[in-house]
Amino acid sequence: MSLPSDKRPPMAIEPLRAENKELRRRLEEAEETIRAIQIGAVDAFVVEESSGHQVYTLKAADRPYRLLIEQMQQGAATLQADGTIVYCNRRLADMLNMPHEKLTGTAFRDCIAAEDQSIYENLLWQGQAGSGRGEAHLRRADSGFVLAYLTFSVLPNEGGTLIGVLITDLTSQRHHEQLAAAHKALCESEEQLRRWKDALEERVEERTRELVDSHERLRELASQLSLTEERERRKLARNLHDYLAQMLVVGRMKLTQAKKHLDPTTMNPKLVEDVEDTFQRALDYTRTLIADLSPPSLDEYELPEALRWLGERFQKDGLHIDVQSDSEQLPLSEEQAMVVFQSVRELLFNVLKHAAVDQAVVTLTITPDNELRVTVTDRGKGMSQDALKRPAGSGHLGLFSVRERMEALGGRLELESSPGRTHVAVVLPLRGMTKDEPPQESEQRNPPGVDQLHADEIRVLLVDDNAMIRQGLRSLLEQYDHISIVGEAGDGEEAVALAAQLSPDVILIDVNLPKMDGMRATMLIKETQPGALIIGLTIDNAKYIQNEMRQAGASTCLSKETVADELYPAILTAMQQATP
Repeated sequence: MSLPSDKRPPMAIEPLRAENKELRRRLEEAEETIRAIQIGAVDAFVVEESSGHQVYTLKAADRPYRLLIEQMQQGAATLQADGTIVYCNRRLADMLNMPHEKLTGTAFRDCIAAEDQSIYENLLWQGQAGSGRGEAHLRRADSGFVLAYLTFSVLPNEGGTLIGVLITDLTSQRHHEQLAAAHKALCESEEQLRRWKDALEERVEERTRELVDSHERLRELASQLSLTEERERRKLARNLHDYLAQMLVVGRMKLTQAKKHLDPTTMNPKLVEDVEDTFQRALDYTRTLIADLSPPSLDEYELPEALRWLGERFQKDGLHIDVQSDSEQLPLSEEQAMVVFQSVRELLFNVLKHAAVDQAVVTLTITPDNELRVTVTDRGKGMSQDALKRPAGSGHLGLFSVRERMEALGGRLELESSPGRTHVAVVLPLRGMTKDEPPQESEQRNPPGVDQLHADEIRVLLVDDNAMIRQGLRSLLEQYDHISIVGEAGDGEEAVALAAQLSPDVILIDVNLPKMDGMRATMLIKETQPGALIIGLTIDNAKYIQNEMRQAGASTCLSKETVADELYPAILTAMQQATP
């Protein structure tokens, strides 16, 4: 039967107390030793292993290196052959977020992420053989991971194999690498964007130039088309007047004459009256059609009078027009007068359609800047600036087209509008005349000396490879008694030969000819006959062709499209200029 501890004999308690005291001393001594080792105060330490205590000594000469390792920014550890950590610096403890004293004596593999265990084992094996390097993820105490670059190498040691490990934290390095890569990519992107921006600006500039050029070409084409259309309208109006209207008048006259010879007893008065009425209505319609195609006042009178005639036409629709002008004669070309007339007509159509008034005023003035200003004023509802963009209605130009046509002639369209008062003005520069100078008649007059030319015969040679063109030219000129056609040629060589043989006063020559073109033929003719007057003809309206013909020696070069109107005046002008 055992006794309670407090009943044991004194001799049994004393040995236990002595043993406990010894154990406490040894524990304090071990803790002091560990602290001394950590601060470099001792040269050896003991690690307890399964085979017993193992003593590791540190030579005095190595202590400065150990202090250096403690201060370095890389992690460092000394491992046994089986991977047990026998030493590590504080940088490694910080990387793993673990107390420094807990790392010593633990297996380094416990600090490696599970997926990188095979990498660690391979690096440890390489380190035992000499050296090994590689990347692996270290497992932190807070469950995080650190990507590190591990360098294993054998350390010289008398007591057994030791392996040194250097651990480089790649987190910040990779971060810097990523930042550097991102910065590089950003710079490359900025450079690419800059190149794209420059290319885009260049492309936009190029397209803008193309658009402006295209707009100018379209504007020029529109102007030419409008002028050609007006000439064709006038030509059609002349044909209607000279043929259809005349035939209708003759038909009515014949009917009147027939009525006098018919037997009243057998004549059906109602039938004759219906036929006469049909002739009259056809004649009235033809006259209206001629007026709509080409206002006769624009051919016969100056622009102010033409606008008064236009006002009379609008008065039939209930719009009274008051035309006021500073001058009855304005220095306008055929194209300018036509464009201004059509523009004013369009502005009056807008008043009639949108203003809801029955009166408008058209004012023509020449400004101090030598510009013709034609203003249409009404006291209607007004309009916004968007009206300049409004598409034209059927049969009308629209304000946008009016503005485009004015700008094509170097002019402009001005709009000032509010409810109760609207001013729309077309402004056109007048070149070669000041306001104080008396305006010249716009109608083409014979130059000085032309009357004398009428008294003298003008001998003309026709040169064109198209027989119908030659016949057409002949028909145009044969109506003038003082012009005679002395010959015709179908190519350039024949033209040179006939010019030398016939010595004509004027040679009408096509630019494009077989065997020898018109420019070359003109040069050869002028070499042998300097006094010959040569007028070029071309189907192409290109200015460079006209300039080249003049450089070759031609007095002028006409377009075949307008030769019917311009040929005879051109001949008279050339003859007059050649007269001393």
